[in-house]
Amino acid sequence: MGGPIETTIELVIESAAFERMVEIIQAPMTQPEIIPTIMPLVVGFVILELYFGKYGHKDSEWTIGLINSLLWIKIAISLILTESMETLPERYLSYGLLVLGFFTAYLNFNHLWRKRIAFSITSEFAAYTYAYLTVILVKTDIPPDFVTFQGSILFLTVIFVAASLIKLAEQTKIAKKSTNLGISK
Repeated sequence: MGGPIETTIELVIESAAFERMVEIIQAPMTQPEIIPTIMPLVVGFVILELYFGKYGHKDSEWTIGLINSLLWIKIAISLILTESMETLPERYLSYGLLVLGFFTAYLNFNHLWRKRIAFSITSEFAAYTYAYLTVILVKTDIPPDFVTFQGSILFLTVIFVAASLIKLAEQTKIAKKSTNLGISK
């Protein structure tokens, strides 16, 4: 009989929890249909761990830009692995989003471009609306023509105005609360 450490290890290995952990690890191999969902999570996790290992948690703006770039990568990989990509515009949109994601992730990861440019291009607004439009254009029968381009610009404008009004309302609410509490900035 081994010592207490060996006994504990043996109990853990023989437990139902250990068997379930093995099932969780093997799930992508036994159920490959989940790979398009799992792979971007694993890639994002590894990149973020490397990033935080390099920079720590000190500069949240660069982190947000990197995370938004990873969002583009995740959406693109999901589209590439789950859609038929029958038309050239669908392929251009999906692979273009993937290239944009990796390119901006590289620049954000290494802080290689000016903050102002990085935050404009990989802002939440840009990241989420561009990803949304890409998914809509790839997954629906909406034709990628000039009218769609105009409609996309109009959509982005409406979303930008709505988001700006929400931010303004929230800032006004915070300022009013601060004034009522006698807090000054």
